[in-house]
Amino acid sequence: MTNTMFVTPHLGGNGGTETVTRAVLEEYDKKRIEYLLVQVGGSKNFDWCIGLNYIKCKYHKSVVVRNIIYFSFLVNALFEHKPSVVICLDPILCLYLKIIKCLFFFKFELISWIHFSANAPNVRKSFIKYADYHLAISSKIVHQYKELGIKAKNIRLIYNPVKIPSNIVPQTSANDVPMFIYVGRIQFLGQKRLKDAFDALANLKTNFQFNLYGSGEDLDVCKAYCIKIGISKNVRFMGFIERPFNHITYPVTALLLTSCYEGFGLALTEAISNGIFVVSSDCEVGPSDIIDEINGKMFQVSDIKQLTRILSELCIKGVPTNQEEIRNSIIKFSEEVYFQKYFSAIDYFTKSSLP
Repeated sequence: MTNTMFVTPHLGGNGGTETVTRAVLEEYDKKRIEYLLVQVGGSKNFDWCIGLNYIKCKYHKSVVVRNIIYFSFLVNALFEHKPSVVICLDPILCLYLKIIKCLFFFKFELISWIHFSANAPNVRKSFIKYADYHLAISSKIVHQYKELGIKAKNIRLIYNPVKIPSNIVPQTSANDVPMFIYVGRIQFLGQKRLKDAFDALANLKTNFQFNLYGSGEDLDVCKAYCIKIGISKNVRFMGFIERPFNHITYPVTALLLTSCYEGFGLALTEAISNGIFVVSSDCEVGPSDIIDEINGKMFQVSDIKQLTRILSELCIKGVPTNQEEIRNSIIKFSEEVYFQKYFSAIDYFTKSSLP
C-alpha cells in the first residue's frame, strides 16, 4: 500500500515543475514516507526521475486514444497501490481522478498541486475544484481558487522551495560591462516574451551583455531578431545547462524575466538565493510574492519604456543593494521553511477529512 501517489501530466523534463517535484520526493525519501510518482504521458526527458520511485504510460498523439489510455492507466495504478493521498499536478487529471474515486469508491484524499496560473492559456481551470484540497504556490493562485468557489479552508499557500547555496555569484562593479542573464525556455513571444527583453536592451545608450540559458522552439527566431535590431554582438545563447547558476562564475548585474504569466518564477528565487538582483514583469503569478525593494524591480507586462528605464538605471548606477541583503530576502522560501509548510498542509488536509 502506497502512502502518497503523485500524478503528473506529460512533462518536458527540464522545467521548474520537475525541479520542485523532485525536491519534494527526495524529502519523502529522507523521511521514509512511501510514495509513487505516476507519470501520465511520461516525459520527454526522464533524467529528472533518476533514483525516484515512478511508473509511466506513453504519450499518444490521438486525443481519444490518449484519454482512454490515461484513464485506464490511472484506474490500474490506484487498484494496485491503494494510496491514502493522491496529489495531482494537472486540472484534467484532477477530473479523471475524481471520476475514478466516485466510480470505484476509493477513499483517498485528492489534493491539487498546480504549478501554473489558473488563468494561463488552455488551462481547464474549472476542473481544479474537483480536488478535495489544494496546495497553492502563490498568493495570486489562492485568489484565483477562491474565485472558482473553492473555500479558503481547503487551500494552503506553500510557495515553492529554493536551495540556498553556500557561495554567491559575483556582482558587477562600476568598471564592468553590465551583465544581464536569463534562465528559462527560449520563447520569442508566448509566455516568456523575450522580444520585450531584446527591445528594451536595444534602447540602452550604454554597452551591455545578455546571456541566455535555456532551449526552446524560438531559438532561431530570437537570434534573427537580435541581428535585425542590432544587438547580436551583445547577446549570447548559452544553450540548456542543468543547474546553470552553478556554472555562472562571472559577475552579473541582474537576471531578467519578461513573462506575461508564470506559475511561481523559480528562476527568480534561484537567482536571488545566489545574491543576484532581479528585474521581472509583474505578471500572474509569483513575482509579486518574491520581489521586494531589496532584491529586485518590477515593471508592467510588455511596458518596454518602463523596463528600459530600470535597465538603464542599473547600467549607470549599479545594483542598489548588497548581495547578502539580496540573499537574506529569500529565506522564507528556503527548503527548511518550505518543507515545514508542505507537510503541515498535508497533515491538515488528511486530519480535516476525519469525521
